[in-house]
Amino acid sequence: MELEKENISFTLKSATEYSDPWGLDEVEDISILNMAQLVTMIQELRKDVLSTAPYGFDNAVEQLKILNLGIQLKIEGMHFSKSVKDGEMITPDGF
Repeated sequence: MELEKENISFTLKSATEYSDPWGLDEVEDISILNMAQLVTMIQELRKDVLSTAPYGFDNAVEQLKILNLGIQLKIEGMHFSKSVKDGEMITPDGF
């Protein structure tokens, strides 16, 4: 995650360093500005996706509880970031 932040910062810094401060090449300036705007938009969308993941996970757990009334489901240890591999729950690095 930290490396991603550094790469994005470097990309935005690069975009501003390579822009044409005197306005001699407007097409190039527009494309560099658009690249910086695109990077910013991707950052914002990524935050939105990550912030909604727990809601979707919790909603799925609640649906399973309703669909399996009368059965005591074990949900301790479940987390939206975990995955199942070879019959085991795997927690990704950083969680």
